[in-house]
Parts: sequence; C-alpha cells; structure tokens
Amino acid sequence: MIAAIHSPWKKRQSKPHHQSMTGASMTYAGTPDQYYEGMYGNAFCEYKFCKFRKLPKSIDVGKLLTTKQKKWLARAHINGVKCVVGVGFKHSNNKIYLVYLEYPVAWEGKIDTADESWLTTTEAGDYIIATVGVSR
Repeated sequence: MIAAIHSPWKKRQSKPHHQSMTGASMTYAGTPDQYYEGMYGNAFCEYKFCKFRKLPKSIDVGKLLTTKQKKWLARAHINGVKCVVGVGFKHSNNKIYLVYLEYPVAWEGKIDTADESWLTTTEAGDYIIATVGVSR
C-alpha cells in the first residue's frame, strides 16, 4: 500500500522527502511506518491495511493499533507533532482505497465507512504533499 502511494511521485521533479521508520535497523515497537517532510512541515504516518471480503459498515481503528502505537501517537499529538493514521483496504475492483485520520478520537474508536472520504492511492499521495509540501 505504501509503495502504491509513493509510486506516482517517481514521475515528479518535486516530491516530499519520505523515509521508512520500520527498516530492519530502525524497527521499534510503536514507531510509525513513514516519516514525511517538505516545505510546509513534517508528519509521521502509521499505515494499517485491512483485508476484507467486503467493506464493513465500520472499522474499529483502536483494534488495529497496538498499545505502544496508541501511546506514541497520543504523546506525539500532545507534543504538537503532526501524525496521522492511514487505514486502507483493497476493493473488489482491485484498487486500494484509504482514509487518513488526523486526531486521537479517530484513532481510538470506530469509523463509519460510509461517512469517510476514501482516497485512491494517487489521491493519498496528493494528501501527503498538501500536508507537508515538497522538498526543496
């Protein structure tokens, strides 16, 4: 899912700096998956990919995150660090869709799938660019 979000950026001259935070030498329980940085600021993102036969009416995001991930996200949010949770799934049309959740209340509870604005992977990449900007 992450590679699909970053893939369209290969054709761009300007893109955000992004770095995996889960590489073999950096893996630490609770550390978000990606770090993004650009001219507007930076953000950390924890991605969760759900495998559904069909999209349920709601997704309990709180159950997708580990206790350490929840603690890290809450602490980062309190300290003014921009962090989001990207929840995605593969639709029956073989496309990946996801939604970014920016606030702890969304990370801790359920989201109503009918109320969310699901993004394609290209739109998700555009969301990241709009959030942090591009590198210089």
